[in-house]
Amino acid sequence: MARSGCSEIAAKEQNQMYFQISDTLNKTNKPYSAPKEFQDVKWHLAISKTSPTPSVQLELENYDHSKSYDVEGFYVFCQSGKEPRTQRFEKRFEFDDNTVKLQITKEGELLEDSDVEVLISMMIKVKTFKASLPSQKVLLMFPGDRLFVNRDLLRRNSQYFQNLDLSREVLLNERKIEFLDVIQILEGNKDCQIHKKNIGYLMRMAKEYQMNGLMEKCEMELKTSSQISKEEAICLADKYKLCSVLNPAMGKFRNIQEIREFENSENFRNLETKTKEAVWQRKNYVLAGQRNGADPNREAQQNLVQLQDQFAGFQFQNQYQHPNRRTTAEQILLRVNEMRNQNLQEKLAFFRAKFPGAPVFPRPQNYQGHQGAHDFQ
Repeated sequence: MARSGCSEIAAKEQNQMYFQISDTLNKTNKPYSAPKEFQDVKWHLAISKTSPTPSVQLELENYDHSKSYDVEGFYVFCQSGKEPRTQRFEKRFEFDDNTVKLQITKEGELLEDSDVEVLISMMIKVKTFKASLPSQKVLLMFPGDRLFVNRDLLRRNSQYFQNLDLSREVLLNERKIEFLDVIQILEGNKDCQIHKKNIGYLMRMAKEYQMNGLMEKCEMELKTSSQISKEEAICLADKYKLCSVLNPAMGKFRNIQEIREFENSENFRNLETKTKEAVWQRKNYVLAGQRNGADPNREAQQNLVQLQDQFAGFQFQNQYQHPNRRTTAEQILLRVNEMRNQNLQEKLAFFRAKFPGAPVFPRPQNYQGHQGAHDFQ
């Protein structure tokens, strides 16, 4: 590559840098890189001759996370026999983006066997976030990223952040995209829900940052979600000492084969001894039921009969006479999931389908007390 010249104009102010390059790209298409250091940040401007348009890339290294950089300028590409191509550009470097390819219009193609004259002139301005940090916001710094968060939101929901000085930026060794889920759930954003894919890191951060409300939401999801397997629920309940999750999860084991498969897994070997003993107790219970020819879920069937009384009996009348004492479908669903039989959810779904829109499950017209579990069939 041949160079026709390279010049840099000294900055007039401490927070600005001017950068100008004039060069010739020949048909060998070797990239040209012009390095420069500005406020302890290394800048690299790379230019290469590609078809159909040239390639210009600006990259910075070792940048200060408390600052942002505004870049503006213009470039000119001139090829023999063609009109010069001039274009202005503007770019702000944020913390999730330390490289930018300057977009070039595609008006006309470059001739592969000709030289291209290049002129690039730019000005770089630096801005410090510390000076302009809003009083109600705190700047959270992640590896290569940043996020502004309401201080009161963090203090209300986290004992950890209550004890921190939030007047300055806070360094967190987390992924921004994962911590953003925490913030959106605390804000009540309906577009961000707790689910199978994020519940693991949500519970980890809820414990680490002492967010009891978030942990309770995750606990409720473990109890009620049909997407989270019983094995995963047991592992998370064991890790975070959630006894209220262990019992209903254990009750979902219906046969010996399921329990044996879980016993042979790596997740089971990592459980605490008390949790393993609970799995073995469930295994013995299922084995005893099979030997006696009895239904291992007989206890749940009895609970189901009691549930029928609540749905179809005296509570119906009391709840409609006193609206403030009504039991909502969501509360009933929670009670059902706490029982040791996955089929109970199917029974509840049957009632909800039969009486759509009802705040509670109404009593059958000719109801005269429950006659046993067969009433649900």
